[in-house]
Amino acid sequence: MSALRSPEVERAAYATIAKALNRCTYVPGCWDKRFARAMAAIADVDPEWAFTERQRASLLRLAHKYRRQVATEVVMLAQDLAEAAAQAQGAVA
Repeated sequence: MSALRSPEVERAAYATIAKALNRCTYVPGCWDKRFARAMAAIADVDPEWAFTERQRASLLRLAHKYRRQVATEVVMLAQDLAEAAAQAQGAVA
């Protein structure tokens, strides 16, 4: 987590990414589609839900993979979160 972001703001950012990925077009029966829909459903039902580290990483990966179908603001948000996560891991290592 970035030092400049509160946990609530970061949670809302990942929820925004999950909801944006839910609007993408996927190949039928792919893992990406099932995962995106499950994360968007969690974000809709329980806004206080904290995604796990692996879920956050997968959301960022999918935001990059489907960046042409997602709004530019969401892609930029995902890039910022990915950079913050990389910096946090670099500080830990």
